Amino acid sequence: MRIHLILIFIVSVLNSGCANQQSSVNPFAKSDEVVLEVITNASGMVYPKEGDILDFRLYESGRFEYDDYPNQDPPRVTTRNVVITKKEAKLNTDEVKELINLAEQPDFLAAKENYPRLRPHVDDQWTTIIIFTHQGQRKRISAVDFWDMLHYPEDKAKYPTSMAKLLEKVRELKAKAIAKS
Repeated sequence: MRIHLILIFIVSVLNSGCANQQSSVNPFAKSDEVVLEVITNASGMVYPKEGDILDFRLYESGRFEYDDYPNQDPPRVTTRNVVITKKEAKLNTDEVKELINLAEQPDFLAAKENYPRLRPHVDDQWTTIIIFTHQGQRKRISAVDFWDMLHYPEDKAKYPTSMAKLLEKVRELKAKAIAKS
């Protein structure tokens, strides 16, 4: 019994030592605080799947995670056989500051919690959820079919300027990361 306890102690010390070593060396350490998260909740006739799709989860260190999936290519790639992969990338300090600065703008912090859809959809709905948490500030915004503004640019004026810029920047940074992977 005593040897068993000693072995358990040794293994736990070795494991905690390895964990400490990894977190101090690994630039993608998981102990970072999340400062910005953008999620798309898709429902109806959607690709790649119904439910939550992680567009962007930014940590204070600049590390970010996102879901990656292939472009829809029927019949080869459909919602029935798409593989979604969680990937990571790293932003530089200026990019992190830019995103935080956009989220700290007065019009973003004063934004409504919910933005309903502006145009009818027949069989789908895309809800973009933004969660910003930084230095005691917390803001959650939900916008239904926000990206319709790509087809109707006049709709952009219906959202806070900094919110639209933030989502456009997130989209750009994610696309850049995907191109590199």
